[in-house]
Amino acid sequence: LLISPLSISVALAMAYNGADSETRDEMEQVMKLNGFTKEQINSAYQNLLSNLSSLDEQVTFEIANAIFYEKEFEVKHEFTDMNRKVYDAEITSLDFSSPSAVQTINAWVEEKTQGKISEIINRLNPLDRMVLLNAVYFSGPWSNLFDENGTHNHTFTKSDGTYIEVPMMNKTEQLPYKATEEFKAIKMPYGEGQYNMVVILPQEGYDSKQIINSLSPENWEKWMLGFEQNERVKITMPRFKFAFESTLNELLAAMGMQKAFIANEADFSGISVEELYISEVRH
Repeated sequence: LLISPLSISVALAMAYNGADSETRDEMEQVMKLNGFTKEQINSAYQNLLSNLSSLDEQVTFEIANAIFYEKEFEVKHEFTDMNRKVYDAEITSLDFSSPSAVQTINAWVEEKTQGKISEIINRLNPLDRMVLLNAVYFSGPWSNLFDENGTHNHTFTKSDGTYIEVPMMNKTEQLPYKATEEFKAIKMPYGEGQYNMVVILPQEGYDSKQIINSLSPENWEKWMLGFEQNERVKITMPRFKFAFESTLNELLAAMGMQKAFIANEADFSGISVEELYISEVRH
């Protein structure tokens, strides 16, 4: 799986600026922000986004935020002003009943992801009033490039034990390396080395599912310790493309964000203006 926790976190932080009462408390709990003021939270995100975008001159790291809302829906200026100031969000009112609204939103996503994502929604629900978007685009060269002439078809073993022939890239270089009973791992730097891809290869007798199932914040911190610079690491890995989509409502609700979620077709009668309701969170 390829997950961008930054993207999920930033989108929720933007929404958090419109929350109050129980919804605000639940969002703070799920986002691990208990004990901080709204000003401190926004300041921390503002510094984080600024620093990530300027960390490595050889790497393109772009973060874009937007809020689209139904033109007849009254939105408090405090909410839009804060998201524009802190998250540099583009704020736009649209006629959600028009098909052009979906086209406008998808066009924004396609532009901000350099064409990698062409569609984020395919329709707007008649009850929808606002869409909050975050897009992260990362593009960076390896610090030491693979030789184009070194890519050849080789056998790749899948998790179920079957084999396929795929184009495999090859190189040998000096890299941070670690080996445990369960896996071997390397850190492959991008650009000036401020960003790394961590590649984990299960040892003989283990498979990727076992490694993934043992992944936890505690284990990840432990795994990232003890890397040693190895003079010659031979790397053979497939060229690949990866894409998926997921709805996070049930996951976030299970983490404690119950009040903020209602079903897409729910009855909106009697909603308190102090509370934020989110019909769908997609990633």
